[in-house]
Amino acid sequence: MVFVGAAPASQAAVPSSVPQFRVDATMHTAAIGQIRADAPRNRVVTLSSDRTVRIWQLPSLRLIRVLRLPQEGSVEGLPVGLAISPDGRTVAVGGWTGKTWEQTTSIYLYDSVTGQMTRRIGGFKDLISALDWSPDGRFLAVGQAGSQGVQVLDTTTWKAVARDAEYQDSVSFLHYSAQGMLAASAGDGSVRLYDAGHALVARQSIGVSRLIGGVRFSPDGKLLALGVIDKPMAMLLKVPSLDLAVLRQVPDARQTGLCCVAWSRDGNALFLNGAHGGTGPTPLYRFDGGGLGAMQTLPVGNQRFTNMLPLPDGTLLFATSTPSLALLDARGSMLRTVGTVIADTRESASALLLSADAQILSMPTARAGAQARAFSVPMLEQPPIDARLLPPLRPDGRFAVEGFAPATAAPKVNGKPLPIHEGDRVTAHAMAHDGNALFVGTSWSLIKLDRSGQPAWRQNFSSELRGVNASANGALVVITLADGTARWLRQSDGSEVLALFAHNNGRDWVLWRPDGYYASSEEGDQYVGWHLNRGLDREPDFYRAVQFERVFYRPDLLRSALDAPSSSPLSQQQQRVAGTSESALAAELERIAPARLAVRETRTRLNASGRVEISLQVVGQARSLPMAQLAVYLNGIPVTPSAQRALGGGERMRFERTLVVESDRAENDIRIEVDQGQSLGLVETYAELPAAVPKRPAARGRLIVLAVGINEFVNIPERRKRALPDLAYAAQDAQAFSKALETSSGGLFREVKTVLLNDFTDTKPDQAEIRKALLQLQEAGPDDTVVVFLASHGFSDKAGNYFFLNRDSSYQDVVGVVKGTNVSGEAPTLLSWTVFFEALRMTAGRRMLIVDTCHAQKIEGTLDTHTLRKRSAASNFAFMVAAKGDEPSQEYDEGGHGLFTYALMEALKPAADRNGDGRVSLSEAFQYLAPMVEKLHDPRAGSQTPQLIAPEALREQALCGCGR
Repeated sequence: MVFVGAAPASQAAVPSSVPQFRVDATMHTAAIGQIRADAPRNRVVTLSSDRTVRIWQLPSLRLIRVLRLPQEGSVEGLPVGLAISPDGRTVAVGGWTGKTWEQTTSIYLYDSVTGQMTRRIGGFKDLISALDWSPDGRFLAVGQAGSQGVQVLDTTTWKAVARDAEYQDSVSFLHYSAQGMLAASAGDGSVRLYDAGHALVARQSIGVSRLIGGVRFSPDGKLLALGVIDKPMAMLLKVPSLDLAVLRQVPDARQTGLCCVAWSRDGNALFLNGAHGGTGPTPLYRFDGGGLGAMQTLPVGNQRFTNMLPLPDGTLLFATSTPSLALLDARGSMLRTVGTVIADTRESASALLLSADAQILSMPTARAGAQARAFSVPMLEQPPIDARLLPPLRPDGRFAVEGFAPATAAPKVNGKPLPIHEGDRVTAHAMAHDGNALFVGTSWSLIKLDRSGQPAWRQNFSSELRGVNASANGALVVITLADGTARWLRQSDGSEVLALFAHNNGRDWVLWRPDGYYASSEEGDQYVGWHLNRGLDREPDFYRAVQFERVFYRPDLLRSALDAPSSSPLSQQQQRVAGTSESALAAELERIAPARLAVRETRTRLNASGRVEISLQVVGQARSLPMAQLAVYLNGIPVTPSAQRALGGGERMRFERTLVVESDRAENDIRIEVDQGQSLGLVETYAELPAAVPKRPAARGRLIVLAVGINEFVNIPERRKRALPDLAYAAQDAQAFSKALETSSGGLFREVKTVLLNDFTDTKPDQAEIRKALLQLQEAGPDDTVVVFLASHGFSDKAGNYFFLNRDSSYQDVVGVVKGTNVSGEAPTLLSWTVFFEALRMTAGRRMLIVDTCHAQKIEGTLDTHTLRKRSAASNFAFMVAAKGDEPSQEYDEGGHGLFTYALMEALKPAADRNGDGRVSLSEAFQYLAPMVEKLHDPRAGSQTPQLIAPEALREQALCGCGR
């Protein structure tokens, strides 16, 4: 190499601050490109074309941190090269990084603990295609695309100290040996070897192909393994001569390449894999004897994988094509797996179906049409698939297409070349129903062509386009993307008006508008959010939609999102153009931006009481809104008592705290929240104690029960009682349920505290008294269980806000809510859902809300139980409700109670203990009561279907003891 100084970085344009909507969950949402080991921390780091880098703890495969790259458009921020410092503290990533703004590329350095970008190294002329860190930590080797070759950076000064520009094509892979030698493979068909001083020692053209894959030194540095991308072979080359030691070939005609090579830690085994044409698992080949022995084909379950990494303990980590991560033992048995949330939309080119007005769609969610899901925008539901939905309309004689199927590099429409980028391909197309336009989807764009074949508009996307269909009414065109989303665009100008993400679990979904307003299933808003760049030299922000649930969750607006324009002000608001919506969203997110939280350090130890003590160094920085409350969730349970949550003085804008929590588990998921009223700041991490945790009895906390039941509504005039009648059993329900919990506690709790408000108590269930009673929940500690039971009438306004009818509520307030004249979310004499939810949010321990309220059948409006379930999921407490929103909660005269409460109390008896452990859990109680309600309900009054939404941590929480 030639020894040089560093190229200076030039400052030009800056990243856009426009919010970019992204699907984001635990697992990557696109193909995983690289896997690197962090040996000191027993972690692995993965890189993906979803433009994130993720850090995982082994062997649990728990997500520790997400590193986000500044990004723009379709490719900016796409990572390719990945390296980790030997101490595991710094992650280096590069690819198409910065070129959009500076015309040169950069390497981003991240702190692996905090996730913060610590440095940007700019000025590289082409794509960063490969990175590797020297084993002594002194150097970072950088490979580039084109003919830029290899540079070596000194990690003290970050200046280039060596360079080899004698390359005719892109660098493919870089690897340092334990002895400090550097190997490089490249698209010019050659492999190069550099000594510890980075002087070129040898260069060897492999001859059989120019598509060289990975290169890896054996642990002793005597052999260099070299993969071939398009041939079923790999080479072992001698070091330092690069002479061929042995050629490893696979006698399987379906094996089309062996790009990936890896050594076991002791160097005894060489592992190979690559592209395989079969439909079964991807073969993994092992050669013992230091890579020179006979070939073995290892069983890998049913995995089709794209990359693999042998780990020091003999296990194997795979990145699969879905994408997912799978940890297998040496025999091929599955140990752990982390799957994707993305539905497989690859069949969308022919299977994306629409109603004539595009209000209903059906999209494929698995290969070969095995699964499909419909979604109705007006209903905000996933109904059965309607046979009348229309497939994409194929071009007739008005559009002559060439190079579409199979896709070629030079497609044409009516004899004119389609204006696409190099490497782009047509993936789907559909003709407008009036025959005057053709919509063509490519890997990264949707293009509208007029009758002459000229482009009318183009829209680019950050994920591969899979399907296109145009609505029969001529208003909308709908596409599906590889990230599992569907997008509605206007046919006239291509502006986006609506988008849907459907989780591959078949249950969760989220529907959103460009201005940020959304509706979702109970947990759907956990999986999407907004990426916001913060310049070239800082890591971007990412906000999940659930962090703005109090402001942006508006199902009423989403139901009408595709309605035809009218002259009403609301309709005009809903028809805002996308650009204006994005600007409005950016301004609103800036106004209510959540605090930035970072966990700087996590320590674990076993304390004197035998519990795992976790110490967290946390920093919080407010943006616009001051920080009000700070809470820690441990394995899904809030453990910060109410009295310890308030942030005051200067801490409302910035704080640094060491938070200490205790656990009985070795593996712990931690979530830290800062409540700011209109938004929620949060950071998540993982902490484990490598040593075994001694078994000890679980800490016995208190059971705190607040039960409210109202029969008589004293301020409702008699003439209105027909529409809003008194109830027969609500007061008895509250009294009997609280007593049942108290008498069946069975030693589960060290104390049971009951607060009862009903018609028969001295303190009546008026609004003020209910508010006072809710304050008593703040006594709860991390080991306590809190149950709130409500029995009365309940109502929802048109925005989905729930109101509880207390004893002294007025009829006028009820009418204002149900008729839609009051959509403020507040009513003077009614208790809003926010009162109960905020009380539970401020409460530590295991929290449950049980609601046996129904909407009076002779009064307008509905009870929107879906919104209640959704908001309870956002608040991380369990929520059980007596019936769906359009169903009555029936009374059961034979039992002397409401039907739901009668069944609930029966579920607190030994018969409900399905697993025979002497306890009835929340899920067992629900599984017992739901079929009982189905059996005993009066069909003449309609169906009654109890509902339960509960975090995983609460489903098995014991409600009572029931020794047999």
